[in-house]
Amino acid sequence: FLGEQPEERAPMIVHAMESVAAGVAPFEIGVQGLGVFPNWNRPNVLWAGVSKGSAELTHIANALEQRLLTAPTGKAFHPHITLARLKTPCRDAENLKKRLHDAVQRLLPAPFGAYELRTISLMQSTLTPSGSFYTELAQVPLTR
Repeated sequence: FLGEQPEERAPMIVHAMESVAAGVAPFEIGVQGLGVFPNWNRPNVLWAGVSKGSAELTHIANALEQRLLTAPTGKAFHPHITLARLKTPCRDAENLKKRLHDAVQRLLPAPFGAYELRTISLMQSTLTPSGSFYTELAQVPLTR
């Protein structure tokens, strides 16, 4: 996640993606478990975890951060798939947190499947009052 970027940077971002992708072979991603960001006191994002392929995803994320951010965040990368964003404040937040926590605990060990990652994409997210919309701006194949 690069945060908001000027449109003129898109070609440079794609070039960095191509450079990183050239050194990575396609690999399998395994999806298992659920969690929330940032924590259970303020759950804003519901995510599915990556149980296989996390080292490869972390390598890609770190390499792109080094090439593209003048001041790297210093935060550890946590490979995941965002399933939902929770609006704040929400009605009956305590009940929602309890139900969400119970569901996550039930599904924690459940494997959700696997797939082969062959490309990485540059995505644009547009935030609106009715939710986020995502547009793929570029797709780069993993080619090693």
